[in-house]
Amino acid sequence: MSLKTPLDDLAIQDLILRGKNNDQQAFQELFSKFWDIVYHFLLKRTNNQHDAELLTLETFTKAFDKLSSFDSRYQFESWLFAIARNHHIDYTRKIGKMQDLHSDITPHQLFNVPSEVPNAEDDLIHKEKLDEVLNHLDKLKEDQRSLLEAFYLEDKSLKDISKNFGIPVNNLKVKIFRSRKKLLQLIENA
Repeated sequence: MSLKTPLDDLAIQDLILRGKNNDQQAFQELFSKFWDIVYHFLLKRTNNQHDAELLTLETFTKAFDKLSSFDSRYQFESWLFAIARNHHIDYTRKIGKMQDLHSDITPHQLFNVPSEVPNAEDDLIHKEKLDEVLNHLDKLKEDQRSLLEAFYLEDKSLKDISKNFGIPVNNLKVKIFRSRKKLLQLIENA
C-alpha cells in the first residue's frame, strides 16, 4: 500500500468539492479510486463476493447521497469506512432477524405459532411492489435495465457480468451504480 502525499489529499478534496456540486466525473473518480478498499473491507466481513459487491454499491450510493454533509476536516476514506461498517451492521441485523424467525422453534411452538406463509393480502402487496419496480425498470435504457437485471435479479457477480457484456469491471461498477441511482430516482418521482 502506498503512502498518501499532500497532493493526493488535495486531489481528493477537489473531487469531493466537485462532487458536492454534483459533478458526475468527480463521482466516477471517487468511485474508482475507493472501490477496491471498500469492497475488500466488506468482503472480509461478509465472506461472500456478491454480498460484498452489493454492499459496496449501496455504500457508495449512501455516501454520494450524503456527500454534502461530509466534513473535510476528516479523512474521506474513514468516512466511507464508517458508512460501509454501519451498512454492513444493518445488513447483518436484517439477515439475522430473518434467520431468527426460523431458529429455535420447538415442535410445540410450531403448532402454536401463526403461519409465516404469506397470505393472499401479503402476496398482493408484494406483487404490487415488485410490479412497480419492474415497471420503472422498463423505463430505463436497455443497457441499464440489462445490467440491473443481471446483478440484482440473476445474482451474477461483477466478473460474470463483465464477461457477458464485454465491459471492463471498473466501468461496470460505475454503470451499475448510475443505473441503480436512476431507477431509485424514477421510483421516488412516481
